[in-house]
Amino acid sequence: MDKRATSGRGEPIPSILKKPKGRHKGDLLDKSTKIKREKVEGSKKAGDVSAPLQQGCSPLMYACQQADYKAVVDILNKDPASVRVRDRGLRCALHYCASSGAGASQAARAACADRVLMAAPALADARDADGLTPLHLAVVHGNVPLVQTLLAAGADVNARDDEHHTVVHWATVCGEVGALRAVLASGADAATPDQHGGYPLHYAAQMCGAPAATDHQSRGAALEVLRALVKEGGASVDVRDADGRTPLLWAASAGSAAAVLALHQAGAKVDDADRDGLTALHCAAARGHTEALETLVGLCGARVDVADSHGCTPLHCSCIRSCRCNISSVTTWRRFTSTRQKGSKPCSYSSS
Repeated sequence: MDKRATSGRGEPIPSILKKPKGRHKGDLLDKSTKIKREKVEGSKKAGDVSAPLQQGCSPLMYACQQADYKAVVDILNKDPASVRVRDRGLRCALHYCASSGAGASQAARAACADRVLMAAPALADARDADGLTPLHLAVVHGNVPLVQTLLAAGADVNARDDEHHTVVHWATVCGEVGALRAVLASGADAATPDQHGGYPLHYAAQMCGAPAATDHQSRGAALEVLRALVKEGGASVDVRDADGRTPLLWAASAGSAAAVLALHQAGAKVDDADRDGLTALHCAAARGHTEALETLVGLCGARVDVADSHGCTPLHCSCIRSCRCNISSVTTWRRFTSTRQKGSKPCSYSSS
């Protein structure tokens, strides 16, 4: 709790309202959104030779990016050593097979990758300056044929980048269900945390309610990813990040009622709290996520009177943000007069 932050009556404001839950510096979701934008912009620059050359790429890299199989074969026949050249970002020709460019078919890109792998099999696990392997990029771009080509060549399905994100993490935040299922079928571990302690299931829960998933299709893909992680990947629904938060808390913080219900149906403990004593209901109430709140109470049986480590209930959190809709929803299910351990009533937190 931030002792300096107080309500109108001098009461400390719970820490949940002072820092976002489920987001980290260098957030993976932000990175995935940037990558998707670059994919669209990249397709608009198809045929622009100057763009890749500015990155210090070789003719072979450019041919791979354009999925020009004939050019790839010709270059490798004339200059076999060119396959080991790296650009300024330490990416090799195999990385370029996965990147967007000319809008060529996924099969054409996989064919180019297969030819590059014939010349240099060790490139299957080549890492760029960010620790990304060709398999990471193939998953990011949802290229299932290329994913299968790389796996057949022995690529490490559990490779991690410099922030310990696995291919499962990247498939999750990019909403690439097909690529996710391909790596899971090949033995990818769905229970590996990144450097922040965030598991793929945490990010899946966040994606279901993220701004990047506002349209129906994106939300549907995010929910499908979440279910695939649990059913096909065997991911535990009660894993905790570095702050003791479960995927259910991330889903509630993101405001996804669908993810909340899916996790609960998969066995998530609805009243589990993080290291500050905050439950999913605290998270939903504090952010004004009425639908998630109603799902937690009405369908999941969440307790409305659980106090965090500072004695604050979800109703206190609602009052702090003057979320009258939340207050109404909570009191509909239970008529109670909640008081803080020190005797402060929820209304003492309201700004109005």
